[in-house]
Amino acid sequence: MPLSLRARDDDKFLRSVQLPSSSHDIRSCREKSHNDTEGQPTKHQIAFPRNLTCTIDCAPMNEPKAWFLVAHDILHLCDAKTGSATWWCVPRLSAPGDKCVLYKPLRGILLQFEILPSAPVPQAFCNGFAMATANVKIQKVFEPPITAKQLKAFPAIRRQEFVRRNFQGKAFPIQGDGVKAILRLSNQKTRKTS
Repeated sequence: MPLSLRARDDDKFLRSVQLPSSSHDIRSCREKSHNDTEGQPTKHQIAFPRNLTCTIDCAPMNEPKAWFLVAHDILHLCDAKTGSATWWCVPRLSAPGDKCVLYKPLRGILLQFEILPSAPVPQAFCNGFAMATANVKIQKVFEPPITAKQLKAFPAIRRQEFVRRNFQGKAFPIQGDGVKAILRLSNQKTRKTS
């Protein structure tokens, strides 16, 4: 899969560059990230012809990611219980161990789950949305759901891409401690209602 980079050419203009993922520079970036013992993102410079240089951020490859998923139809997950294992649609770039929160428009965040390492049976439902099928374990059912209004009002969450894009999309990577912030918001809501 090619990596698209935007870089400044001789400080004159921005240029978009397609770089195949098999290139030596991207491989070395991945290897450097994978061997990074501190687990910190690293910067890697790539030189191109005509004095064009890009710096890309390389996140450690073994570090689990988090995803914010948007679904209008949640099928069997409407009856999901904490601790249960089932399947769901996930981004094709996701991996076992990644955490996901599931948001349903007009309701809010309903679930948090983790992607399991076992191989799932592919579902046509997920293929229709250009997503992969994964076996998942439900980690938390949000009762009551966390609404869009609450997410937008919470300082640690409102800078996330899914909020900035007004929840318009299928999947967004959650940056930084976004999942922890969502759980803190859920705990605050639970204390207020009890």
